[in-house]
Amino acid sequence: MSASCRTACAVLACSLATLAGCNFGWQSARFKETRQLMVDHEPGAGVDVETRNGAIDVRVVQVDSVEIDAHIRAITQERLNLTEVVASRLDDGTLYLRVQWPEGGRKGSEGCSFDIRLPDAYGATLKSSNGALTLVGASGRASLTTSNGRITVENHEGDVIVDTSNGRVQLAQINGSVDADTSNGSVRVELADAASGPIRIDTSNGSVHVGVGGAFAGELSAKTSNGSVSLVGFSPEEIAEKRRRSCRLHAEAVIGPPGEGGESRVSSSNGSISIVRRGG
Repeated sequence: MSASCRTACAVLACSLATLAGCNFGWQSARFKETRQLMVDHEPGAGVDVETRNGAIDVRVVQVDSVEIDAHIRAITQERLNLTEVVASRLDDGTLYLRVQWPEGGRKGSEGCSFDIRLPDAYGATLKSSNGALTLVGASGRASLTTSNGRITVENHEGDVIVDTSNGRVQLAQINGSVDADTSNGSVRVELADAASGPIRIDTSNGSVHVGVGGAFAGELSAKTSNGSVSLVGFSPEEIAEKRRRSCRLHAEAVIGPPGEGGESRVSSSNGSISIVRRGG
């Protein structure tokens, strides 16, 4: 048999093995189970949730205790049975939620998603290596980080920090400052009417829309390398007499009385930016 023939036969054998389910170590996490946990609520406490390869959804609703649905995916029934969901309280009362995988740790396609309902939450830290993050109705400092997934925060009383490497960011009714970063996705932020900012937003590939109310103030810089920048609803009396430099790719303004508010920066390397004052 010639060398070329042997190579062709080897490729064919490999293809047939793959079709037959021999995938050289990668296995689908086809064994699934949802586990429900109940945890006593501690008023005014925060949440600290981390998972790998799964979404996290935390919502403040009318319930008496903390309700947790953990959706686990494993490559074998044995590993599914041995996987544990650990919910505990830290010294300050923070709800600490993690997944403990069997010996050897989580395998490639395995993961766990969390749905969490609770009466209130003051402070939230949500982390996932591959999954969407959602936080609704909480307060205090919120930090959400995922390597691949969208981030949504709604009706939040406090500062918000979000970071995703591949996903859109949507923040609505935020009464606090905003620091948002995504490497590939659009960003949409709506501050509450009473929020003065500041805002710091960066995306390397996506458009940015920011809506602010009458309380928003401070120095503002908006830049894009490929797109347009527009400021809507800000009267000339508010910004032009103090300082404003604008072109298609860059705009600067001072909003409100001098010295009030913080320094806000909005940037995109490939997308348009619009900052709109509601009612303006």
